Amino acid sequence: MRRRAQNHGENPMKTQNPVQSEQQPSRLHGLADKVVGTVQKHAGRVLDDREMEAEGALKASRGEEEIDEAKRAAQAKRDDDAPSKIHGAAEKIAGAVQKHAGRILDDHAMEAEGARKEARGDDELDDAKRSGRMAGRVDEAVGAVKKVAGDAIDDAKLEAEGAAQYVKGRARQIINN
Repeated sequence: MRRRAQNHGENPMKTQNPVQSEQQPSRLHGLADKVVGTVQKHAGRVLDDREMEAEGALKASRGEEEIDEAKRAAQAKRDDDAPSKIHGAAEKIAGAVQKHAGRILDDHAMEAEGARKEARGDDELDDAKRSGRMAGRVDEAVGAVKKVAGDAIDDAKLEAEGAAQYVKGRARQIINN
């Protein structure tokens, strides 16, 4: 049995993604606009209809912009979800303060929540450091390959880039230990 929609006129079968609203850029919507715009532009060209061609070009351009914006938004979300040394350290400190305040106030629930928060901060800090060490290993390996390739093909610029990237990778690993 279907439940009635609370707002009259709302489609009860339609499910809305809470993350994707109509205001947010969508790769799928952008791609659709790009394809439709490109087809419209070429149809205008074939039919010698300059207005149709211009509208199509504009729609294709807007679609491309929406795709780019959706990509940037997705990257920002991934960056927000990445473990952070600063956030982990802040969480660890806040948890330690809460834990000790709970101890002083003889509030076992507050003390336990503080200990959990401190542990979460420690975990995030460890994850961020692990991620930094891994990125350092990647930089080190790519740098070594570039250095060898630059030497092999007698490309001083590539060799120098490789050496710099190798050093950067070593430094990242040291910093994140």
